[in-house]
Amino acid sequence: MRNCEVCGVEAKQHCGGCGNVSYCGVEHQKKNWARHKPTCFPFKVCSEEGLGEYLIAGRNLQAGDLVLYEEVSVQGPPSGESVQGPLCLGCYFPASLYRCTRCSAPLCGPSCEKQSYHNQECSTLEEYGVGKLLQDNLNLYGLITPLRFLLLRGASKEKFRKCISLSTNLESRVGQPHIQQYLDKARNYSEILQGLVTEEEMLKILTILDTNTFQVLAQGSGE
Repeated sequence: MRNCEVCGVEAKQHCGGCGNVSYCGVEHQKKNWARHKPTCFPFKVCSEEGLGEYLIAGRNLQAGDLVLYEEVSVQGPPSGESVQGPLCLGCYFPASLYRCTRCSAPLCGPSCEKQSYHNQECSTLEEYGVGKLLQDNLNLYGLITPLRFLLLRGASKEKFRKCISLSTNLESRVGQPHIQQYLDKARNYSEILQGLVTEEEMLKILTILDTNTFQVLAQGSGE
């Protein structure tokens, strides 16, 4: 039996919005609404060793129910290993011969140069010469998303704080075969962006992205 959020007595009435809290009656539910409203979502955040944090439904969900809405913090092209040819850094469609007039990165045309996600990293790609390197080294596409993550540190401190606090699962990765790939990438990317990020910071960003991102099949081929 659950207890009332307000007075602590046994309660059978649950919040109809989330199902996560209980009340002894309507009066106490109304009284607690202002405090409960910011966290009234139809799920619970749970944590378990070995799994990290995960969501479970707080009530029966119907088809079409909005469970969670968050603004995208980091978006980028797929990792370099899956890139078959030059991709536009704005829309992730295949790029032809057009190059950014500032950093020389592959783009599909002037529209993606002026109005796209590419704007955030353009000056950095120019400074470190990465835009030109992308034309001949497709593996460097794997650098773009972690770079955009890193640049949040200056563009949006709140978003960066939330993203950098996400789980890396780094302890469980130690000893696994694929950990060497991340170590190699962290060393390579930090050398390219020398002075902007340390190898340790880059490893943390790479493992956060691997743990918490997913592929979005829209427009081009972004993640």
